[in-house]
Amino acid sequence: MSIKKINSGYEVRFRVNGRGSRAHKKVFPTKAECERFQRYIIAQFETQADAKLLLEKSNTCTTYLNEWVYKMILPIFRTSLLVA
Repeated sequence: MSIKKINSGYEVRFRVNGRGSRAHKKVFPTKAECERFQRYIIAQFETQADAKLLLEKSNTCTTYLNEWVYKMILPIFRTSLLVA
């Protein structure tokens, strides 16, 4: 990850899966906000949260909700149906 000063503020650049993966960048007006975002992304990777859904711009709200329902809601219903 790197922070770079540009004309419109500060830019943070990072890659999700190392060198061979797609590069992401985001611009913030202040360096403090840029560093805060950088710490947040690092914490997401360290806790192995699903950062892909956060970072990919191609995902729409509908796509995100569908994936969330399949990961979080359906397992609950499956276990409750087996118990009943």
